[in-house]
Formats: sequence, structure tokens, C-alpha cells
Amino acid sequence: MRIRRSVMAFGAVAAVACASLIFAGCQPSGSVLRGRVATTGGESAEGIPVAVFSNASESVVAQTTTDGNGDYSFLPSMLGDGTYRVLFSSADWWQNAADWSSATPVAVSAAEPVTLDETLAPAVGSVAGTVTDESGPVAGATVSAINATTNRSVATTTTAGDGTYTFAQLPAAGYVFRFESSGHATRYNDSAATTATAPVVQVAKNANVTGIDTVLSAQATITGHVNSGTTPLGGIWVAAYDHSTGRASGLVGTAADGRFTLDRLEAGGYTIAAFDPNGGYAAQVVGTTSTDPTQGTVFSPTAGGTLDIGTIDLVAVPDAPTGVTAAPGNGQATVSWIAPAADGGSAITGYTVTASSGQTCSTTGALGCTVTGLTNGTAVTFTVTATNAVGTSGPSSASAPVAPGVAPSPPMFVSATLQGSSAK
Repeated sequence: MRIRRSVMAFGAVAAVACASLIFAGCQPSGSVLRGRVATTGGESAEGIPVAVFSNASESVVAQTTTDGNGDYSFLPSMLGDGTYRVLFSSADWWQNAADWSSATPVAVSAAEPVTLDETLAPAVGSVAGTVTDESGPVAGATVSAINATTNRSVATTTTAGDGTYTFAQLPAAGYVFRFESSGHATRYNDSAATTATAPVVQVAKNANVTGIDTVLSAQATITGHVNSGTTPLGGIWVAAYDHSTGRASGLVGTAADGRFTLDRLEAGGYTIAAFDPNGGYAAQVVGTTSTDPTQGTVFSPTAGGTLDIGTIDLVAVPDAPTGVTAAPGNGQATVSWIAPAADGGSAITGYTVTASSGQTCSTTGALGCTVTGLTNGTAVTFTVTATNAVGTSGPSSASAPVAPGVAPSPPMFVSATLQGSSAK
């Protein structure tokens, strides 16, 4: 706080001094110390505070701010001859020194102006810790640094033989650290079981944070299969949720034979849900018709144990009907079809016929219905969809076109002439 007050006070004095000398040549061209500040990407760093400190003590002598081009300057009225140390931004001393004591002194005089350009060092700090289990250090564990704001992993590393790890350069931010190792349940810093319960570790620029440790426990495992009827389903996502909070604790995809293994779980109670990323099958929480993961059957694997929950049977929309035909009538047509080869694992509850001209008819299971309101003499085709508890199929192939119309009337007068014989 002492330094900040000094910077503000001198800034006000310097501004008044410069204002009083505007017509006496108070211009950057007459500066005794100047330069340009850029980012690591080479872009001009506008609005960066530049402070000049005494070489004898950690006290501010003068300060300014970079302009739109990243340039700064100190005039003779602001800075007398002497030796100084220069701070850019809030923690970036000249040549990226970490603090005042390690900053390189700079000799300044009106006779020999000095140019100091600076590329700002990334705002990074380091984090270190140790991973252990009941037997001692855990080597080869994967450690991920997860940004607490975005919930995205920004860096990973692995533990050494003694269980230690280090992130040498993490961007300044708040983090949660995830620890994963074969045969162990996934843990977070402070041995927390979830990101929600792990304390956020704040990493500041040039800070060296230590003691971010965790203790791993033996994993619990849940296995099973996902089918649709008797057909194994590959590529289905299966998730384990903490039954009390509904928070996801594990996520895997099924193999081609429908089998899944949810490992690295903490011992405890979980509900299991399966869902198709392509949307072909309805999502299912095992043991309930609800999609709320806290409402399903609770499965409780033990540490070091494997619990097989059997088969999860998913259902889908039915296939489309086939063999659509139409018989025309007066302003109408009677449409018939063949039921789909597969109902998606859920009984078909109805069919809908749609004419190419927009008219429809529907049934609750019958394989035919009559579409009315058609225009006589205008050809029309028909498609059919099937519906079950999951949803509606795609449309069938269209029928052959038919043109509704009035059947011709029979002739009213008929005469016949008998030839080849004579009447008696």
C-alpha cells in the first residue's frame, strides 16, 4: 500500500509539472528515459503502468502509462540524473526480473537518454505437490490443472518416482487439480472426490505454490452391457452419477459388443444412465422412467471391487413402414402398408399417412386408412410413418401416384342383334 500511494501522489505532481512546461518543450522527444512495451505476441501494450523506483530503496520516483503504440517516456522534469530500477505492469521488472532486488539498475542522465524496451513476461506461476496412497508415493499418476472459471484442463503432467509433480508455468488464475492413476479412484486436490468440493488454488504471477497434495484410494468399478432387445449397441455413452447430488462421476463409451466399464470411481452409491450421442435411442436412467439421475436404482460398488449391473436395454423409434399402396376413389384414396420390420424395442402405437398434397389420416395400429379431401383428376402419392413411445419414424418410400375421380356411370340403354340364327 505504501508503494501504491507513492505512485499515485507522484503521478499527480508529474502531471502538473508537465502541464506547466508544455510551451517550454515538455515533449517525449526530450525525454531522458523512454521505450516501448509489447506483449509476448509482439503487439503494442497500451495502458501499461511504468514506474521508476529508486536504486537505493523500494520507493517510487516517477510513473507514467504507455500510449496506444505501447510507447512511454519520462521527461527531465520528471526524472533527474541518477540510477533507477524500472517496473512494467504490476509485477514485471525490466528484463522480466521477478522483484525490485533482482531488477537490473539503469543509469539515466539528460546528456545520455536511455531507451528501455520491454516484452511483458507471461503472467505465470508454479504449482507443486505430492501424490500418495495407503502404500506410499504414487509414481506415474496424471495430474491435470483445471481452470476453475472455465472448467477446462489447461495443462497436465505426471508424478515422478517419489510421487512429486510440478507445473513450472501456469497462467495466473484459479485452479482445481485432478489426480488420476490406474487402479485408483480419481481424486482432486486436498483429496476431494469432486471438483465442487475441491478448494480453488489461486496462482499469481511469479508465485510458487507448494503442498497441493492428494491421497488416492483403491478404485471401485461398475460394469455391464447395453443392448436394444438382443442386439448389442456400440458407441453408447454410459455415465455414473452420485445418487445424492446427481453430479457425474464417470463417463465411458460402450465397445462394439455393448460392454462398458466404469472404473476409477470412489466407493459409494451411484445411478447409471445410458444415452446415444447420435440420438437414435432414447436416453435411460436405469430403474426409472425419469431422466433425473438421482431417481434411478442405486448401485454401490466397494473399494477394490467390481459390480456388474447386467444389461441396459435401450429403445428407439421404429423403422419406417414399407409396401405403401393406394386405391383411388371419389375425392379420396384408401392407403395400405406393411408394418415396420423393427419397432425399436417399443410397441408401435400408431401410424400416420400423409398425401403429397398435404392431407392426412391416422390409425392406432391398423395397417390402412382413407385420406379424404383430395382433388379429382390430380395425381398424388402417399408416405406413412410409425410411432412408438420413443417417437416417430422417418417417412416410408412414397406410393405409386394415383388420381382420385368419379367412376363412369353404366350405360342406360342396351340393344343386341342376334346373328347366325332365326327367331321362331
